[in-house]
Amino acid sequence: MLLTRLVEYAGNAADAGSGAPPPYYKPQKIRWVLELSPDGSLASRELTPLADPGDPVHKNGVEHVVPSITKTSGIAPRLAVDTPEYVFGWVPDGGNAGRVRRAHQAFCELTAAWAAADPAGPPQALHRFLAGGHAEQLSVPDGWGRGDQVIVRVNGDAPVFLHATESATRFWASVAASRKESGDKGLCLVCGTTGELLRTIPQQLPARLVPQATQSASLVSVNKAAHGFGLAEQPAHTPTCARGGLAVTSALALVSFCAIEISGFRKLGPKGYFRTIFPKLGGLSGPASFAMGLAMAPMV
Repeated sequence: MLLTRLVEYAGNAADAGSGAPPPYYKPQKIRWVLELSPDGSLASRELTPLADPGDPVHKNGVEHVVPSITKTSGIAPRLAVDTPEYVFGWVPDGGNAGRVRRAHQAFCELTAAWAAADPAGPPQALHRFLAGGHAEQLSVPDGWGRGDQVIVRVNGDAPVFLHATESATRFWASVAASRKESGDKGLCLVCGTTGELLRTIPQQLPARLVPQATQSASLVSVNKAAHGFGLAEQPAHTPTCARGGLAVTSALALVSFCAIEISGFRKLGPKGYFRTIFPKLGGLSGPASFAMGLAMAPMV
């Protein structure tokens, strides 16, 4: 009942034009941009940094809506965005060189499959970059980390981020579905329609929306037989289709966010609540203080 209502809420929000991300996409902090020319050569030997340690809002990078599904412990590349290990094959301190090599190869293979599916489209620049070995010409930035996220911008007549193209959203939807769907068709207990059932829930609820959580949470997780009813692994007894799984998670995230913000407003009052958004800075007053507080307001 509750999950069904969340799906209905997600549908109503979409009809109202809430700006929901494409299927299997979510907002994520991006630290670096790989700058390419349309022919796959480097438009810049330097990665463009998006993180600003002096800016509380952007100290970890700038938020972009990018391809994302819940990763397993295995190798699972994403489309036109990933860590430096996947995108460039860079081995971090203490890293497993063999695993990094396999991860980079998997990223190259996924990009090649995308390029084959859209031979005249935007993936060609990234495919040529990888196939041509241009990554060796990149300068490795100081302080890069294995958790950093890299996106790709092609600098043609109209610069474009590859992950944001229609070609990418369409191809990634098919890739993500193939990874997450079980191969079985059945009745989805969440949305009440018949379709391809999921092996696992595609996305997680961000940790910031779960009280006292230290990491993102899955709505349904049955990773071992002992966790499931009748010793069945995965959501065998909670059959969910892709539409239902994505809608439930996105709707619950939105409802949780609203609940947290409303409760904070009620507890702190208008003045205290807006102070958490627009900080009061020492040494400034009047219009200057207001302008600086507005500039430093966190982006949500």
